Amino acid sequence: MNLEFQYLGDVYRGLATLHVAAKSSDPATRGPLRQEALGYFKSAARTLGSSVIAVDQVGLFDRENTVLHPQRVPWLSAAAGEVAAGMYDLHVGGGGGSSGPRGPVAAMRHFDEAYKSFTTATLAGR
Repeated sequence: MNLEFQYLGDVYRGLATLHVAAKSSDPATRGPLRQEALGYFKSAARTLGSSVIAVDQVGLFDRENTVLHPQRVPWLSAAAGEVAAGMYDLHVGGGGGSSGPRGPVAAMRHFDEAYKSFTTATLAGR
């Protein structure tokens, strides 16, 4: 599998699992789902290896032709920036349970913000 698709797939699965967790009315279910989401994000970070991502442009991705069609979408740029920041925190903070300025706890704050950007834009019809 193409590493770019693997990375994007893991990020998508992480955000989708955060969505399931957010929609759960059972607090005992939310914690394990959030840990599952973190597992997907950690997998995406491992796929990056020593690479650090930056957000140059956002838009619609044509999977069939593997082409990004850039668009100016402020909420999507913000969400992508949060994902990039979360990946950076996982990269420099390692896989431990650090609640310091870098690590999985800090990374999840960024992933939560990315998720909120998607849900807010969806509710607003953007």
